[in-house]
Amino acid sequence: MIPLLKHEIYKKKEPMDIIKDAAEEIAMAVENTIGPTGMFKMNEEGDIIPFGAEIINNMEKTPFMDLLSKAVTSQEEEKKDGTASMAYFTAMLLKRAFRLTSQGVHPTMIENGYRKAMDIAMKELENLKVDVKRNDIEKLDAVIRDALAGYDNIDFLLPLIRNAVLFLAENEVKPENIKVYTEEGGEEDESEVIIGHLLDYERKDEDMPESVDTGRILILDEIKIKKPKVDAKIFIESSEAYRKFADMDTRKLKEIINKIEEIGANVVLVKGEIDERAVKMLAERGIMAFEKVSEEDIKAVAKSTGAMPTTMENISREYLGESGNVVADENAGCAGGVCHV
Repeated sequence: MIPLLKHEIYKKKEPMDIIKDAAEEIAMAVENTIGPTGMFKMNEEGDIIPFGAEIINNMEKTPFMDLLSKAVTSQEEEKKDGTASMAYFTAMLLKRAFRLTSQGVHPTMIENGYRKAMDIAMKELENLKVDVKRNDIEKLDAVIRDALAGYDNIDFLLPLIRNAVLFLAENEVKPENIKVYTEEGGEEDESEVIIGHLLDYERKDEDMPESVDTGRILILDEIKIKKPKVDAKIFIESSEAYRKFADMDTRKLKEIINKIEEIGANVVLVKGEIDERAVKMLAERGIMAFEKVSEEDIKAVAKSTGAMPTTMENISREYLGESGNVVADENAGCAGGVCHV
């Protein structure tokens, strides 16, 4: 007798048998994790695995399991829920399909039947749908509690989510304008809902304001003296000449900062870099500034505040945007406008 390794056994099996075994394994793994009363799983290392996506991703990889893992991951990224239900439902559909094929039913007929069943199920779900009024807090809380099954600190998270849902309903916020940020090592009771933008950048100088009540936003490409594009060499023969040359750059920077102050900007977002001399000038004038702001964040802030990106040479009031308070301190809270924590 020649012993076979596990991967060699898979090679000896028929593909349909491999998929059938995988479906059985998936159904057993997630069956008792579904719903508000679902139980957690523990892997071989003793780690608790609370969610369907993690359970599937911790199972031994086979070609079919790899496909299901990608589908479950997509469900998690798109909907943030329902991964165990999706995995279990897929496994049960496969089990029924194998039973039908063993009775001589062609796979095409099974697929057509499943599609018709899906249409019927979708119509029935529409009939079962219940509208929750904004003032029906009790019913809304019940829905949120079901959705939070498996999480700790539900009593802390529930009012956060309720307030967010009510805000979204009242202001008709588009889904693409909702962002979820996670911080590695953070706890659930450190979660917060921010009505505004969360910009993860540090103030360029600690002497800059930590917050402003009403943000007047200016978006610039950079704040630094550009080197001439022509291929020219400048010879400086004395320290006095060098000082005059440096002073000329400083005067140019001062003119730029004066313009920023004159138009009333108190928050400056810069795509590129800010010259250190300009940083000190901005701090002295009580202007908050951030550099190396991503294109994505620039677009989001411009869209919500009305600010229009411009250059150092074209600074004027027409490019300013307005927001609520702008916070650059994690202990100062955040409400509206452009926020930083």
